Amino acid sequence: MTKSISKYEETIEELSCYAPEGCGNIPWPVGVPSPFKPPTRFDVLRWDFFNETHIYLKTYNDVINSMDNDDYEDVHEVIDHAIEQLQKKYGMRLKLKKLINGYRQFDPTRGTHYIMDLSLIDQSHMEYIKRVELMRPLGLVEIIPMPFVTETTKVFLILPIYTDEQSIAIRFLRHVNKTLFDKETRDKFELLLTHVVTTKYELSQTQKWFDNLRHEVELIRRTRTQLTVTYHTVLLPSSSTITRYTHSTYILDFFETKLRSNSLIFLTNPYVNIESDFLNRCRLNVIENVQVFFPIGFYQYHPLIIMRTHHMTDNSTIDLHKSHGWFNSYAFDHIGIYMSDYLSLKKLISSTNISLSSINLYDLFVQLTDMNILRAPDQSLRVHYKSIKFMFCLNYINYFYLYKYNN
Repeated sequence: MTKSISKYEETIEELSCYAPEGCGNIPWPVGVPSPFKPPTRFDVLRWDFFNETHIYLKTYNDVINSMDNDDYEDVHEVIDHAIEQLQKKYGMRLKLKKLINGYRQFDPTRGTHYIMDLSLIDQSHMEYIKRVELMRPLGLVEIIPMPFVTETTKVFLILPIYTDEQSIAIRFLRHVNKTLFDKETRDKFELLLTHVVTTKYELSQTQKWFDNLRHEVELIRRTRTQLTVTYHTVLLPSSSTITRYTHSTYILDFFETKLRSNSLIFLTNPYVNIESDFLNRCRLNVIENVQVFFPIGFYQYHPLIIMRTHHMTDNSTIDLHKSHGWFNSYAFDHIGIYMSDYLSLKKLISSTNISLSSINLYDLFVQLTDMNILRAPDQSLRVHYKSIKFMFCLNYINYFYLYKYNN
């Protein structure tokens, strides 16, 4: 096999002289496609720096990450292969002392490229430092069949609103009136305004609380006659550990009997501005029994921070600018899901000892199911700044770091 590969490499090198690039200009390694050429500076492929146990600057938000099992096996397999090749080349038995530097780059056209500086010792404890360059080519391309999806599926947009968020919900209605309501028909879209209460007193006042929202909806309906809006009230269990970041399961439990199992749901919050093209993307990205959708919204900075560098005259819109906000990958409050997939998840939850009050829906899907989870930035979700009280998110933060550490 090795002789056959060497023979093919020699043949390719000889034939390269007849190519437009001329002799000696074929990419390394021989037989692997040319490296990706970025059309702009925004498309330049990044290199990840690593040692034997950690990867540095793996994302824009993390400085250092412990290697997970897959990364660890990948890196040490490449190191072992490099040492094996060096032993064949120099005819001596070498042992790894330490990895000095390691760089890894994934090229979508050819595979993963590695450059490593290895400190090696021989049997007489003589130290050698060698730089090696390796390429793990992509395997055969496989076409994965996906179920058929359509843009005509009806979306049920559930908007949980706490008692102190009434004015925020009105701002939400005014914005989506400009972006969504003129494009969505009664058979493709329904808005479920959901008052989330935590006390019996709030529950007794809920009809009166809805008055301002009903008035706003009636004003909108004068021009949007096809709009369907329903009003609901959810009383959360009296548990101090339930937060606005872990209430999704309780809200979906409430709608379990009100919506059909094949209903497509998008669960969000009233601070978000949704642009006109988002719902069609939600319809295509959520696939029943196959994939759920957790888009990453663009979260606004505090307006006072923005005004230090940019003049703001109106806070009703959010500009997609690096000085105005960021794509918050730590937020999981925008959820596209079929009700049937949530019901399947509930069956798995019942066989575990997981406390729903201290975990979000995203982590439940990661831990308990093998469904695909689509997680990507979406510029059509722009979230207004809101002040977060530390006590509300304390349990969630503790869980997040505990889960990240254990995994």
